[in-house]
Order: sequence, then structure tokens, then C-alpha cells
Amino acid sequence: IMVDIIDLSEYIIYYSNIKDYGISCLKLQKILYLLQAEWLITRDKRLFADKIIAWDFGVVVPEVYRKYIQWGGLDIPPSKDKSNINRFKLMISKKDLKLINDLLDYFKNYSAVLLTDITCGQAPWIDAHVPHGDNEVTCDSIRNYFLSDKDEKPKRKSLKNIHDIEEIKR
Repeated sequence: IMVDIIDLSEYIIYYSNIKDYGISCLKLQKILYLLQAEWLITRDKRLFADKIIAWDFGVVVPEVYRKYIQWGGLDIPPSKDKSNINRFKLMISKKDLKLINDLLDYFKNYSAVLLTDITCGQAPWIDAHVPHGDNEVTCDSIRNYFLSDKDEKPKRKSLKNIHDIEEIKR
């Protein structure tokens, strides 16, 4: 079952706030991309149906961007209405929820700018991006990128796997 992108986003915002690290609109975009990648490589299916687009400032889910851009670079406050979060928790298994939480905890100290630099250094965004364009970053390109053998890739500042992100910080 694919999850609703707004329910997922509300959950990410809620979780980031209860863990006291917060999340901005820009960082939320990169986290959604990384979660989709995680699902594609570990579950061989999509987490959500919405398209990821290659905008000038990186990977973006337009519907989520439009909903939360009002907060600019500030952390998005959690919604007072918890119905999205409750619906999301009912739709997803405990195992999948743990994977989401683990990924959020893993990236908690990464700034939106660092995550943008990382994702804009990866083939899915590079191959789809056209300045001021609206090209889709396809799930196939994401899956192929994260599952490809490191030696087959062009030498660029990129990750062979989401969990190898530490090497970018050095």
C-alpha cells in the first residue's frame, strides 16, 4: 500500500518535532526523496505515488512544497489536527514506521543545505534537471542509482547507498 504524501509529511513533521530537531520545507523534500529511495531499494516498491521533480534547488514533491513553503527556512510546526498522523500510523506497519523513524533519526543533524548538496550530486537529479524545468526524477532512476555498483558510476561526489552518506561529510 502506498501512503498519502501529506499524511507522510505530517508524520515526519510531527516526529521531528517530538524528537526536538524540527524540519524545514527544504529538508522535508530531501527526506521524502531519501525515504522513496529506501523503499525502492529495500522493499522494491514505492512508498508514495507522487512524482519527485528536479527543480533548481533539488528534488521536490510539488504538492508538499506548496503546502509547507509558507514556513520558508523555518522548522514547520506540527499540525494541531492529528488525524493525518493517526491515519498514517494505521496504514503502515510497525516495521515500516521504524524504518521511517530510523531514517529521520539518522539524518537529524544534516542541514537542508547539506542534503540539497548531496542529492544534487546524485545521478537521478543530475540526469533529470533542466534549469527552471519540471522534469520527473523517476523511480527507476532512483532505484538504479542506489542499487548500481559503485565502480560503474562516474567519479563524482555521490553516494552508492543512502547509508554510505558519511563519506560525503569528510
